Amino acid sequence: MSEPLPFKAFVAELDAALRAHSPSARGLSALQRHWLSFWLMAMMVTNSL
Repeated sequence: MSEPLPFKAFVAELDAALRAHSPSARGLSALQRHWLSFWLMAMMVTNSL
């Protein structure tokens, strides 16, 4: 399983919202987006925080 289920779209929307909130900010890097998607998927799979 190479793609983190539905979290890729969620993280992309989060990144877009961060960029819209502060146009001078760079938003999330590719590494940050992948890392966040991975951890969201891990929390869903293990059902824990």
